[in-house]
Amino acid sequence: MNRLKFERTNKRLSQTHVAHVAHIPQPTLSQIELGRLVPTPEELQRLAAVFGLTPSELLEPVVPR
Repeated sequence: MNRLKFERTNKRLSQTHVAHVAHIPQPTLSQIELGRLVPTPEELQRLAAVFGLTPSELLEPVVPR
């Protein structure tokens, strides 16, 4: 699981909500979470802001416990 999906599900937010707040289409968010699409720098910035993270923090892998 990538950091974006981890943060979203951990906060119990829907893709629709995150996409709306980040001003990106929900299908685009889905593709980013699946690793099929690389976010633009602008999308990455907006997505990171939703979770109070920096873009580089959002790109860090999730370490399984």
